[in-house]
Amino acid sequence: MMIGCSRIEEQQIAFHTGTVMIDAQIYVVDLNGQNLTQLTDSRGSNSAPTWSPDGSQIAFVSTRDTNFEIYIMNADGSGQYNFTESRAHDRNPTWSPDGKWILFESRVNDTEYRDLYRKNVETGELVQLTDTPELAEFHPAWSTDGSQIAFSVLNKDAALDIYIMDKDGGNVERITGEIRNVDYPIWGRSGDKIYFVTFGWFEVGKREIVAYDLETGELSQISFDGQPKGEFVITPDGSNILFESSVEIGQNEDGIRLTRGAIFVMNIDGTGLELLPIYISASGVAWRP
Repeated sequence: MMIGCSRIEEQQIAFHTGTVMIDAQIYVVDLNGQNLTQLTDSRGSNSAPTWSPDGSQIAFVSTRDTNFEIYIMNADGSGQYNFTESRAHDRNPTWSPDGKWILFESRVNDTEYRDLYRKNVETGELVQLTDTPELAEFHPAWSTDGSQIAFSVLNKDAALDIYIMDKDGGNVERITGEIRNVDYPIWGRSGDKIYFVTFGWFEVGKREIVAYDLETGELSQISFDGQPKGEFVITPDGSNILFESSVEIGQNEDGIRLTRGAIFVMNIDGTGLELLPIYISASGVAWRP
């Protein structure tokens, strides 16, 4: 399968390995499994890398200052600095398409639940986008033109839904109707669909990727392979999906199945599933532009 519009050797991802709450560290690697390079090595945990639109920087989450903070570093791991500098827990950063803002979830005002904020990379201007004392918003994602934001919401009944809103926080709309327990929204490159993961909707215990058509409201199941799904990304040209999963590596002496993290790639329509030759447990996968 052809990935993107160039050879697989020319593609690179960032990810973290380890335990997010304890000792995770960030690496980059080519999709052919070559040139594995560790970028962080601080105390605490470093996780959830996300590339700037030009591929020159990476925003990520670090606990090196005790609480979760958003940091920024250069693509080679140099120049690491605390971007949010707050007492709150700041997580799941994502760059705006123009590279001017970083969107993230936080409890900046010491609320019980998380809200969404965006902060200007150059000026430091902080804008609160949601203010919902009884709800938790997280995993935000920019639309391709930067005009809207999709995000997950944990409701009072403990169900997960997907919402969209304007970049200034206006026109909030829930797009998941009867389907519940969904997460990790990502906009399709054409801007007319939002992709996300369902938890047991089509089959009990199975996580699958679906596409929601914003114009028609039609929901289409994309993956049918039964592989457990975590976070995923869509390649810059919109032709492929990379997702986190696991593969069996054997059994222990008690016959318990042993697994390791793995990264799979498939076409945007769910066909052509492949296991990438990256032999390290990877989470928080981010595709370099």
